[in-house]
Amino acid sequence: MQKTQAQTSNAVEPKIKKRPILFVDRDGTLIKEPEDYIIDSYHKLRFLPGVIIALSQIQAAGWDIVIVTNQDGLGERYSWDDFNGPHELMLEIFASQGVTFKEVFIDTTYRHQGAHTRKPEIGLVAHLKDDPTIDWERSAMVGDRITDAQFAENLGIGAFLLASSDPNLHCGTWVWPQIAQHLLAGHPVPKAQEEIAAAKDLGAQV
Repeated sequence: MQKTQAQTSNAVEPKIKKRPILFVDRDGTLIKEPEDYIIDSYHKLRFLPGVIIALSQIQAAGWDIVIVTNQDGLGERYSWDDFNGPHELMLEIFASQGVTFKEVFIDTTYRHQGAHTRKPEIGLVAHLKDDPTIDWERSAMVGDRITDAQFAENLGIGAFLLASSDPNLHCGTWVWPQIAQHLLAGHPVPKAQEEIAAAKDLGAQV
């Protein structure tokens, strides 16, 4: 019996399902920043209003959530043990409400060191640029400092700058319920350059 050559399949490969990432700062964004700018004890752990519900809604709508935080001098100015306790409790409280973080990136350098891993540089997350499963068009950064918007600009994504109770910060106007409503409604993510310009108009220092 003569063998016949199998026909080449013309089937179209399924498209990769992409998910957007919401990058978030930690101090001043997820939790309130104390006067000394160090959360090294449990009594300093306070959540921003509406953040848990907002992130729960955003994650349920298809976003992955990634923390990117600068922690100046961690391991030198204050210990990892003092940092880890409140940090792990924060993660546990979020998880108890259905909010999980895909990754947590922490830079421990000081600004004057100019490390490529410190926001606004993107060294900690640069490897994600090659991930074909990320929807970069809908991805965004949420933070309370102009460097967070600059980080977003360097990464090529949009940004939301939060209103802050810190008298030294005059960067943004967004609050968490607004952000959740904006994203869930399918509105375009604000451009990082526009958030930077608005922050400068508010008197934010670069």
